[in-house]
Amino acid sequence: MTLMISVSGIRGIFGETLTPEIVTKFSAAFGAYCEGGTIVIGRDARKSGVVMRDSVVSGLSSAGCRIIDLGIAATPSIQYCVGHYRARGGIAITASHNPIQWNAMKFIDRTGVFLNGSQGERLIGIYRNQGENHASNAGNLDVSREPDGYRHHADHILGVIDPGSLAGRNLKVAIDCCDSASSAILKYLLERLGCRAVPIHCNVTGQFPRGPEPTRENIQKLSKKVVDSGADLGFATDPDGDRISVVDEMGRPLGEEYSVTLATDIVLRERSGPVVTNVATTRAVQDVAKKHCCPFELSPVGEVNVVEKMKEVGAVIGGEGNGGVINPAIQYARDAPAAMTLILQGLSRFGGTMSEFAGELPRYFMVKRKIPCDPSRSEDLLRRVQDHFRGERINTMDGVRIDRDFSWIYVRKSGTEPILRVICEAGTRDEALELADGTSETVENILARTG
Repeated sequence: MTLMISVSGIRGIFGETLTPEIVTKFSAAFGAYCEGGTIVIGRDARKSGVVMRDSVVSGLSSAGCRIIDLGIAATPSIQYCVGHYRARGGIAITASHNPIQWNAMKFIDRTGVFLNGSQGERLIGIYRNQGENHASNAGNLDVSREPDGYRHHADHILGVIDPGSLAGRNLKVAIDCCDSASSAILKYLLERLGCRAVPIHCNVTGQFPRGPEPTRENIQKLSKKVVDSGADLGFATDPDGDRISVVDEMGRPLGEEYSVTLATDIVLRERSGPVVTNVATTRAVQDVAKKHCCPFELSPVGEVNVVEKMKEVGAVIGGEGNGGVINPAIQYARDAPAAMTLILQGLSRFGGTMSEFAGELPRYFMVKRKIPCDPSRSEDLLRRVQDHFRGERINTMDGVRIDRDFSWIYVRKSGTEPILRVICEAGTRDEALELADGTSETVENILARTG
């Protein structure tokens, strides 16, 4: 197992591949990258986050930085607060959807956006060129604690998405925050919106009560809570609160992919403009853009890649199909609290139930698989996968995507785990499963043949 260094930051199993010494040194490098100044930090609820936070503070202090510590806070709140406090940058201490034993750092520039590829390379260069003991002494600590900093983010959301649009609906909303970072802000938003919150897994325990990804398999308790409580709908987030999925009033998960699809339909009903998603996102978003006569663009996987494409084309909405909605009216970030508020506003204006609202969207079925793979072998394997599908419509923007008339296949190297991701989508679940089985077998055979 190796330390993962990518556009998504650095991550590994804490205490093994990701050590306090590495965290301190990378934080010192980031402080140097930002030329000192104020840095906003925050973390998800993993127990290893306490030691990670201390190591980050040590490294940043050695680079002469002043630190604003939000404590346990959703990643999009950290991103927003970088701008709010006019900071030089930020560090989100979170491994997001990875299992509990993992942790990570995501680096944020002064605009509240994650570092892009060239910025990341510059940071890595500073890290590698440091002296061995450069960050061993914390120096003079200048740390301000702002545990309610998330309210700045929430109040900004409420200033853009009008709470008055929900007046009179008195919606009952179940939420599942995986006992982690989005618990406080989602409860606060629902109270301000006049909704009745029905919380489940909204304590900060240092453990995850379910699988961290908000997939249909992992949120069955939320589905039951929606039905048992008579809620109008439910929302589930991942541990750092940048991804969200929706459950309708009958307890049926719509699937992560339909968070960005819903958000796109809601925004385009009010305002026309380009839409951007990454190459791993459901075709339903493209169909919604077409329905509203709006341009649609693809980007490589990775939040910063989607953001840069959105800025380039002036997109009014975008995101990633794993539940990451990016609404530039709020900020250029995958933002689960903002997505929840937007979807509640859209549902209120629609006037019907969540199942009726979702029923108006195009429907596809997606199957995702993970195949263990040494990252050093992945590029060669992807070339071989591309060769296997030669003659078909192939997109190599990021990995290998094969587009067919009513389905698509996608194989790429993960930036967050030592795996290859296989994603297949089709008009029926059986066809999607068949594509996933066949593609996974193809990739595994290539792996076996190349040793």
